[in-house]
Amino acid sequence: MKYVKGNIIKFKIKNLNISSIFNAENEGIPKNKIIHGNCSLKKNKGIVEDIYNEYIIVSYTCTNNKKVQLGFLEKDLELINSELQYEIC
Repeated sequence: MKYVKGNIIKFKIKNLNISSIFNAENEGIPKNKIIHGNCSLKKNKGIVEDIYNEYIIVSYTCTNNKKVQLGFLEKDLELINSELQYEIC
């Protein structure tokens, strides 16, 4: 796995909606790693917050300016910046 906490990523999607690729408690990710919210992205950018089994836990800002944090498979993400970043995306 090439991702580490703090990496900036973008989602491999055609529009700014991640509803078809996110994972949450139904896939076994603990509730304390998830922050539910809107699946429409403000911009195609997120920050890796954690790794849980095969899921990369990513936070992003949704269209109503709230932080959302969900799990994604590596195949659905693209690394933008491998340096550690501490900004809200």
